[in-house]
Amino acid sequence: MQLIYGMIREAILERFGRKVAAIIVYGSITRPEDFAGNVSDIDVAVITNERIPVKERLDLFSDMRFQLDAVFLTKEQLFELASEGYPLIHYLKDGRLIYGDEKLLDSVNPTVTEKTLDILKRASIAAVGSAVESYLMGIYNDAVSHLYHALRYAVRWRIAEKKKHIPISNKDVYEALRELDDGGSVKTIFTKLIESRRGEVDSFKCRSLIEETVQGLANLHGFSRVTPWLEVERKLAQLKTYAALCEVKPIVNNDKLVWQLKLYDATNNKHMQLEV
Repeated sequence: MQLIYGMIREAILERFGRKVAAIIVYGSITRPEDFAGNVSDIDVAVITNERIPVKERLDLFSDMRFQLDAVFLTKEQLFELASEGYPLIHYLKDGRLIYGDEKLLDSVNPTVTEKTLDILKRASIAAVGSAVESYLMGIYNDAVSHLYHALRYAVRWRIAEKKKHIPISNKDVYEALRELDDGGSVKTIFTKLIESRRGEVDSFKCRSLIEETVQGLANLHGFSRVTPWLEVERKLAQLKTYAALCEVKPIVNNDKLVWQLKLYDATNNKHMQLEV
């Protein structure tokens, strides 16, 4: 990992020099036991002394041979997001400083607010939507990775709500599940997702994991009802003779998890929207 850290640090400092206050690598890249090389991105936060226009950093990592996601924040923005409760700042506190003064990161004290809870809660549902998109495109490992994130977001939300902190690592999530005392069902699903995202996944296994993850989310969110993914696939099979799928995503309707379908009806030349 030191080689990767060095490449990232060199690329950033070579272009921006003294404009950079700190570089933080965060996420599973800093936790080898959590990192899944085939699907895990490398997340980097660049803390700057002044705003750096987007156009100046668009191609910054174009020569890298690995997937890298970077966020740029001024020092002022860092403290603002911390006070507002953005989960990102909690993740940065758990990250690894590869350039800059430790005192800067030590002085940041992220809080848990209603915004924290709202972001995590919404992210747990949105990640299932991303999983289904990948599944329909046949990118099954990516789909499983999104399912893993969905369940993890939900656990983080529940613990942040209950304990006012965010569990970061897989080990932390397991400990959180013990605190939530869900009877072990969500823990079993979470373990399957961790193992599956590192191995080979076919359509049948992926479909099964979608169903299990949705049920796990139902337990954590307290949904009174969820529409099984299999029911959505059956509906799509009925519609495919005259309509093309444009978008499918899970939505929360009152206390129920349902699926919103957006389709194009070629026969009548119009768009359709329905819930399953």
